[in-house]
Amino acid sequence: MSSNQNSQSRNAIARNLVLAVSVIVVAIIGFYFGMKYGQRSSFSASQVRYIGVLVLVVLDAIFGGIRAEIQDMFDIVIFTSGIAVGGLMAVWLLFLGDLFGIDLSLAAVVTFGGRIFQNVSIIRRILIEKIRRAR
Repeated sequence: MSSNQNSQSRNAIARNLVLAVSVIVVAIIGFYFGMKYGQRSSFSASQVRYIGVLVLVVLDAIFGGIRAEIQDMFDIVIFTSGIAVGGLMAVWLLFLGDLFGIDLSLAAVVTFGGRIFQNVSIIRRILIEKIRRAR
């Protein structure tokens, strides 16, 4: 591997690490402000379930986008459609559950939570492999 390729590889790893750390920092800041100021709003229990599941949909899309960027496969159309379609499917699932009197929010939490953990583990593996190759 030439010096230029090695430098580009290190820059790509650094950019991906900065992106991952930025997402984590934004999530922590959002959590802090949500806990501090979120208590002033009044949502019904049904609305809170919908909001919670939509937050999971967005987190799933973000970590999927990070994974795609690390694998050099990111496409903004796929990313935005993933948020839109995932959000609509999750809301539709919860709405159907409400119609039938079944709490289906747990199914959405398990599904999107599992996808988030899977994406994070794949991101971790890819970054570790890139760091090992860069040495």
